[in-house]
Amino acid sequence: MAPSAVSTEPSPAFSPAVSPSPKESPRRSGSTAPGTATLEGHIYDESTKSPLGQSEVMIPELNVETFSNPQGKYHIRKIPVREAPYEIMIIRPGYEHHYDKQQLNREQKYKIDYLLKKKGF
Repeated sequence: MAPSAVSTEPSPAFSPAVSPSPKESPRRSGSTAPGTATLEGHIYDESTKSPLGQSEVMIPELNVETFSNPQGKYHIRKIPVREAPYEIMIIRPGYEHHYDKQQLNREQKYKIDYLLKKKGF
């Protein structure tokens, strides 16, 4: 089976919503560690907009992964901030793999939602 082309850009039909939260004070409980960011959001079915639990969200370069909960919510904490973008991968059985690049260059929470497209047969 020949490998399919992989897009590193979000689908033109969907641009992930990125809404950074205000920077938290490092002294507060549950805050982002100095020099790190948090990535969180939801994973939804592109056509029905229903939440997709058990979607794997990864940053391969850092060897970190998490799974969305039944409401589609995911979060990855303690991501080192930097100027270069990170590749984000979202995988769920029955859906096309989704690839994105995000620049996480501030010590804050980045809220990014993703829509996954069902695989065609």
